[in-house]
Amino acid sequence: MARAKSGDKAAQTLIVSRYMDKLMSAASRNLATYIQRHMEPEDVVQSTFRTFFRRHQAGKLDGYNFNREEKDGFLGFLILILIRKCQRAAREAAKLPKNPAGGNGSEDELSSQDLDAISKEPVPQEIAAFSDLLMALTERLKNPRDQAILELRMAEVPIREISEHEDVQCSERMVFIALNRIKEQLRKISED
Repeated sequence: MARAKSGDKAAQTLIVSRYMDKLMSAASRNLATYIQRHMEPEDVVQSTFRTFFRRHQAGKLDGYNFNREEKDGFLGFLILILIRKCQRAAREAAKLPKNPAGGNGSEDELSSQDLDAISKEPVPQEIAAFSDLLMALTERLKNPRDQAILELRMAEVPIREISEHEDVQCSERMVFIALNRIKEQLRKISED
């Protein structure tokens, strides 16, 4: 990270190659379809890396420990930047106010609250509570195939592998349809 901060292109290339696929996947999921007609997920990912390297070199991220060994700590930081960029693109596409939550609306703006949220590792009680909640929600899904699809997707199994899984056995398109149905069911459950 220190070499990347000093502008070492080889170190920056290593970081980009290590996180590119995961960020591309996140960008594809977070960019609305109507926005993807005007902006490719790859554009958002490249912008995310540019923002990170620019802020890192300027010393604006000095308080954040990028050398942590926790799983996905740095990836979570990059995804936060990426999601902010996707939200900004959606606001601009819809011509909504810059930042309804306040602030100056810059996707580069990361408060200390944001840094704390992404750097905080869950404690065992939080992990157990989340696991219980996820299990309860999964059990409320009516279709066993939907339950399997949700469990596999939460484990970050790619769509193609989900479609070929022994508990699913359907086309990739049907997996996408099921995921949309699951999303709607979970939204309704959470409103209850």
